[in-house]
Amino acid sequence: MRVGLSCEYFPGSQDRSPRATLQRAAEEGLDGVAFASPLMVSSRLDRHELMAIRDLAADLGLYLEVGIGAIATPDRVIPAGEAESLLDACLVLGSTEITAYTKLDRFDPGHAFPVQLDGVVTLLTGLAAKARNAHAHLNLETHEDLTSTDVLRVVQAVGPDVAGVSFDLANAVVRGEHPLHVLEQLAPHVRQTQLEDVTLSLTKNGLRRHLAPCGGGITDWAKVIDVLGGLPEPPNLTVEQHRGQFDIEVFDPTWVDAHPDLEPAGVLALVAEAVRSARQDRDGTWLQLSQEPQARGEQEFLEHLRLSADHLRLVLAESSRTDRMTAAGRETGRPLGGGGTYEGVQG
Repeated sequence: MRVGLSCEYFPGSQDRSPRATLQRAAEEGLDGVAFASPLMVSSRLDRHELMAIRDLAADLGLYLEVGIGAIATPDRVIPAGEAESLLDACLVLGSTEITAYTKLDRFDPGHAFPVQLDGVVTLLTGLAAKARNAHAHLNLETHEDLTSTDVLRVVQAVGPDVAGVSFDLANAVVRGEHPLHVLEQLAPHVRQTQLEDVTLSLTKNGLRRHLAPCGGGITDWAKVIDVLGGLPEPPNLTVEQHRGQFDIEVFDPTWVDAHPDLEPAGVLALVAEAVRSARQDRDGTWLQLSQEPQARGEQEFLEHLRLSADHLRLVLAESSRTDRMTAAGRETGRPLGGGGTYEGVQG
C-alpha cells in the first residue's frame, strides 16, 4: 500500500499551483496526492489543464485521487449536471476512485434525516451508469455527519459494484463509533482512506475529539493495516491532518435518540479510551477538562503530516516482515519468530 496526502490540508497548498503541490509532495517522499474536487486542480475544469496535472502525477510516480466534493446539505443536493461535470473531470484526471462527502444534519427540524439520505442515493444513482462504464467507483466518505450504518445504506442502495466507501478514521468517533468497529463493518466496501489519529477527553455531555498524527492517539494501526491490506484491492493510505474538533454528546438523551443505530459497545469503547487518557488530582476527582488546543503553526502542521506518513510506513514494514516470517514458518514448520519474542508496532 502506498502512503500519500490530502492536498486540501497540505500547508501552503492554497497559495501554490496544483503543479507545485504535486512537486512538493514528491519532494516530501510521498507516493500520491488526493484532491477533494477537480476544481482544486482547474477552476474552469479545463480539459488541457486537467490532463497536464494527470501527466505530471504520472511522471512523478504519484497516485492521483480526486473527488466530487460536498454533494449534499440538509436542504440541497447539488444539481445532477454539476455532479456529472465534476465526475467527468475526475475521469480526465485519471482518477477512478472518487470520493464524495455530505454535510447533512440529523437535528434539522425542517428536513427529515432519511429524506436527506434519499437525496444522496438519488444523486449517486444518477451517476452510477457513467461510473460503471469508466470502471470507476463513487466512494461515500464516512464524514462526521454520517454513521457507518448510514454509509452502508447508501452503498447498498446505489449498488456495491459501483458505490464504495472512503474510510475517514477520525470521523467515526463523532457519531459515537469506535474506528475499528466501523472499519470492520465497512471493510468489504472500502476503496479509499483519509487517515489521522484521535485522542478523546471527557466533557460535561460526553466526549471531545482531538486530532493527532497517526501513532499519536488511540488507534491500533497494526490492526487497521491488517484489515486494509487483506482487502482484494488494498487502498492507498492518504494522510489527512486538519484542525477540526467535535463534541460527541453521548451523555445527552436527545443526541442518543437521534442515533437509533448506536451500538453501546462502541460508545463504551470510546468512553474507556477517554477515561484512560483523563488525569486525576490527588483526591480522585476529575481535573478541569482540557481546553481547546490552539491552532498550530504551519511548520508544526507539516511535521505532524510527516509523523503520520512515517508511522504508517513503519507499520507497513512491520506487517510485511511478519507476513514473511509467517510464510517461512509454514514452510519450515517452525513457530513465528522461531519461538523467540516478537515486538509488534502498536499505534
